[in-house]
Amino acid sequence: MLKIRRQITVMFFAAAMIINSIMAFSITAEAASTEIPGTTNSPESSDNPYATGEPKTSEEPYATNTPESSAVPYEQDTPAPLKQDDTNIPDKMKESLPAVNITNIVPVTKTSVKINWEKIPEADGYYIYRILDFGKLKKLKKIKNNTTTVFTDNGLTYGQTYKYVVRAYKEYNGKIYRGSYNKEGYAKKLKVKSVYKKGYKYYYDMDGNRIDDVLPFTGKKKSYLIKVNIQKNVTTIYAKDGKKGYTIPVKVFLCSGNKHDTLGTYSLGTRYRYRTLFYNTYGQWTVRIHDSILFHTVVYKKSRDPDSLDVKEYNKLGTSASHGCIRLQCSGMKWIYDNCKAGTKVIFYKSSNPGPLGKPKLEKLPKWHTWDPTDPNMQYKCAEKKCNHKGSRKTALSSVY
Repeated sequence: MLKIRRQITVMFFAAAMIINSIMAFSITAEAASTEIPGTTNSPESSDNPYATGEPKTSEEPYATNTPESSAVPYEQDTPAPLKQDDTNIPDKMKESLPAVNITNIVPVTKTSVKINWEKIPEADGYYIYRILDFGKLKKLKKIKNNTTTVFTDNGLTYGQTYKYVVRAYKEYNGKIYRGSYNKEGYAKKLKVKSVYKKGYKYYYDMDGNRIDDVLPFTGKKKSYLIKVNIQKNVTTIYAKDGKKGYTIPVKVFLCSGNKHDTLGTYSLGTRYRYRTLFYNTYGQWTVRIHDSILFHTVVYKKSRDPDSLDVKEYNKLGTSASHGCIRLQCSGMKWIYDNCKAGTKVIFYKSSNPGPLGKPKLEKLPKWHTWDPTDPNMQYKCAEKKCNHKGSRKTALSSVY
């Protein structure tokens, strides 16, 4: 009997210990499920010893490389390196390198066109491409500055159509990023056509743009007519159109004459490579018109020194500024010297209409630019000084640039 009581007592204590263990486990589980101030039950905070209970922001000082912390602003400021030809440019690069707008494509000769485009101030330079079949790009030129906005493509076939794109680029961390571009490109057919208007024969490209320098398409002529509009200070050169006479305007030059010049018809006479003029001034490529009246360049201060241009007088081109002679830029004067033989007819007249090719605009020079930018012997100076003169058919630099 005593033995039975002892067994019952042992069983009682064992049961009590089991009950106590169960109660302790229950209390621990309840405590674990209770919210502790300063923590959250979100999956993010359960693994983060620095979680605070406030929503996590991109400015978290303890952000890690988890997907949530990859949006930290200062980490995005440094773009991932891209391949040189990669067009997936970072957003900041895209904003600063928009698609380049080609303003015009002009036929220059039967085998070349000149491409002009708008400047992209944020760019470091430009790539010029010709679009081939199936949209493939052929690189023609890399221009390593953002101020040059003209390029001439040579070696083309007359009558063919060509497409071009220009892409701005920027160098960043040793890599080159190219801006976006119009994948359709800008097309131009290398062909011109002639049209008669008001007694003159003009030439146009296939987009209806007038070609002012037509000799590359008509070929050099045996003789020319020179007409000088004394009132508007414009000199226009005409070529002969068979029995119709001199009705093809082929060149136009800005000039400076004198409003008191005697009107009439004259003939070219003696020519001089260098010539001493009035008041200890000098000229290049000089041709006599009549008596003491000459065609000559803008005056120089030193004999045979093309780097002694009188800049003040140069900037008067297009106005009545001479003592009676006709002053021109070097490009225009040299053309007359080279192409208009002795006996070529010259007509002085006055009209409010500058002429069939209009009046070119002058790009004025700063005081330090003591040479004519159209002088073919002084192009090295412009290259040294990086002058970047803007030449087009609307400016007085059109004969060279």
